[in-house]
Amino acid sequence: MATIHEDDIKRVALGFLRSYYKHRPRSDEMRTAVNMRGEGGIIVDSYLSYTDPEGDAFIATAEATSVDTRDEVKFSVQIRLLFWDSMVFGTLMGILYYLGSSWVSWLSMPVLNPTLRAITVLLVIVILAMIYRFGLRPLRRYRYIYAIAQFKKYHADEQWVALAKAVFPLLDENPYYRELKRQCTRFGFGLILVDNQLQPRLVISPAKEEIFDRQREAIKLFSLKNYTRLQELGNKDWLPIKWWRNWTNPYRDQDYFRFRSGFKHQGALIAFGLVIIATLHIKELKRMPVYHPNEVAYSKQMEQEAEHLKKEEGLSQDPKPFVVPFGEENKEEDIIGLNEEEEEVEVITVKPEAEVIIYDPFNQNLIFYDC
Repeated sequence: MATIHEDDIKRVALGFLRSYYKHRPRSDEMRTAVNMRGEGGIIVDSYLSYTDPEGDAFIATAEATSVDTRDEVKFSVQIRLLFWDSMVFGTLMGILYYLGSSWVSWLSMPVLNPTLRAITVLLVIVILAMIYRFGLRPLRRYRYIYAIAQFKKYHADEQWVALAKAVFPLLDENPYYRELKRQCTRFGFGLILVDNQLQPRLVISPAKEEIFDRQREAIKLFSLKNYTRLQELGNKDWLPIKWWRNWTNPYRDQDYFRFRSGFKHQGALIAFGLVIIATLHIKELKRMPVYHPNEVAYSKQMEQEAEHLKKEEGLSQDPKPFVVPFGEENKEEDIIGLNEEEEEVEVITVKPEAEVIIYDPFNQNLIFYDC
């Protein structure tokens, strides 16, 4: 079986595009080319354009893939994006923990000092981030396909993926092929299969409406010869300027991950979350320490301590002699000296100064009568 090269697929894709758009209304002839280049490392394998009756330019591009370049259409896991997302998740859980500790007593970990508590929270954040990283790794969000990512970096009216059928054996049973079809459908890209006889077959047509809502920029494309000439002119720049350009735009044609999205949003969320966590932690430090004992455990602890308490010396073990109980014979009034019954008046006869002397028990006075 003869091997189909990528250049063969480029020509087949270009012929397919001519046939597909030949009945479209236009005001001039079609313009086609292969091996186009654009700013930012954009590579267009097959290119077709024409002017529609309204005077607007219509552009269709295709990414050709053979068995030798199958990594262009096979998804790979975005480890960096997964890492940053996991850190965002861990930071969010840290914020929820500090907020929840204000209402749930055991979350505040009162037995730990503030330093150990902060270290424990950081360890929990890292553990939760690791759980997210390994648990949510299969999510489709983290499946990166170079051809799809490149299409999302520039605007064209319709974009196609043209690949050799031999790239994915068993086709629909192949998870990489299913993922490629899913992303083509989701983002509105077309898909063409080229068999060993170089016969193209339409699998998915491009979306008629703009999916990205003008979020992509139209770039200027050059032929490979002109693009190489522009690159050579750029190489004549002063050496520090050349280093700066290579550092700020370090893409390479063979680097399939050069179209990955950045992580500025995740970084901003993590920084914001850490500020909130630090603020809540400082607020906790200013609060008085509060111990929240378990009622059952606290009762048992008090019982155990009561058994080992020493009895105070000098106290009688039998307090009964010091207690006068109330009863029928001993009334309360008798004990505290508040008997309301009048005491009998004792009459004392004194001679010879007075004939009658009366004692007043209430005023404790003696009354003399000289009569």
